[in-house]
Amino acid sequence: MYAGSAGHLDLLHTLGLDSPSVIFAPSAFSPSSCRVASEIADLIVFANSPRQYALIREHAPKARIGVRVRAPYLSPPLNGYSDKHYLAASPRIGMPRSRVLEWASHPAGHAANIYGLHLYPGTNITSLDLLFGVDGRPGVYDEVFSIAERLPSIKVLDLGGGMPSTFHYPFDCPLWQDWSRQLSERIERFRREHRSIDVLFEFGRAIVAESGLFVTTVLDIVEDEQTPTLVCDASMSMFPRPYIYESASKDHPVCVINSDRSGPAKRYVIAGSTTFSGDLLHTGALLSEVTVGDRLAFHNAGAYCASMSSRFLGCMRPAEYLLTQDGLLLDASIRGRHNV
Repeated sequence: MYAGSAGHLDLLHTLGLDSPSVIFAPSAFSPSSCRVASEIADLIVFANSPRQYALIREHAPKARIGVRVRAPYLSPPLNGYSDKHYLAASPRIGMPRSRVLEWASHPAGHAANIYGLHLYPGTNITSLDLLFGVDGRPGVYDEVFSIAERLPSIKVLDLGGGMPSTFHYPFDCPLWQDWSRQLSERIERFRREHRSIDVLFEFGRAIVAESGLFVTTVLDIVEDEQTPTLVCDASMSMFPRPYIYESASKDHPVCVINSDRSGPAKRYVIAGSTTFSGDLLHTGALLSEVTVGDRLAFHNAGAYCASMSSRFLGCMRPAEYLLTQDGLLLDASIRGRHNV
């Protein structure tokens, strides 16, 4: 089980899901984080700095402690909007390779105690050059393996996530097949030339994004000489990803689910109902003619609604429903938190 925050860690512990082991890799630690961490047996914690390492060792002495490694920058590392978020995260997540090796060789003997390495490779990676290198330059995975060669105490490599959603890149597509082949070769070579080691991944979003739909109703249509705007009863507070990632509209195809109207496709901007000027859910959806009252469904939304929603501008959180194998629609919302 993977926990990225103190809230996640506390929830796993409360529900009894902290066995056989939990990985905890936030970007910062608070006293409450250490308190919960000290109560979980066999916890693997990845520290983001030497100070965090000392804090965890003091307050959670039974934890298996590793360190987070900063991914080096390769150009071009990612495609589209992901590049911006990769660069923004790089300085704050993990220690540079040189710093890890320098700190590990300290007379205090850290190198003998570091249990594992954790990597943040980026977001929505569709070019494997970042991970495996290109033109003789090492990739970010190679950096982590090279550190592990120097630190014999390391037993676990957590290579993080960053791979794209299976909505656009299903597991049987060439991207995943090539990723699996190249990574398997590196793991086997490391085990053959050095020692046995466990390698972990955090697929998360890549697996669950496709599992959900975000449904909203058209309240108004604002006509324009070029592209009309559909105004819905939702907002970017409920479904913020298209706002946070400027080009994310293409990752969330939208369709009308309560109409069988046909005809030539028309391009629409889809907007939320708040006064915020950036409240846009799609910047150019191709749909057959839409009328007020139609319901729109955004695909590939399973990782981006309830978990990312906020109360910005007084918006309520979206209602949630689970569709069972028997076709039953179950209300999974927390009562009282959403509009009826």
